[in-house]
Amino acid sequence: MGNLIDDLLQFSKTERQEMRQAGLDMNQLLNESIDQIKQDNQGWKIDWVISKLPNVYGYPSMLKLVWLNLLSNAVKFTVKIKRASIGINSYIEEGEIVLLVRDNGVGFSMKY
Repeated sequence: MGNLIDDLLQFSKTERQEMRQAGLDMNQLLNESIDQIKQDNQGWKIDWVISKLPNVYGYPSMLKLVWLNLLSNAVKFTVKIKRASIGINSYIEEGEIVLLVRDNGVGFSMKY
């Protein structure tokens, strides 16, 4: 519950900032997010498998929040894995950039 409240507070701060789109180096934004995740999970053995990501145009603060949420989920659901692996890559589909985060965590049945 505490994490949810912290996330909502962070989102409210982000929402109050002026929203300006900008060209972004997703590799830099991802690395900043991973550094923050590593600080919060020191001692955790995670193999990070990261492909070079394209530059995009978007809202820096919102995209950073998205990375932090996706990576936090990946870390959280690999808690029972002896050697966690989190992969990040991208591809183009129908002219759109798709960014993908995969992990070897517990997951869920695709029928749900």
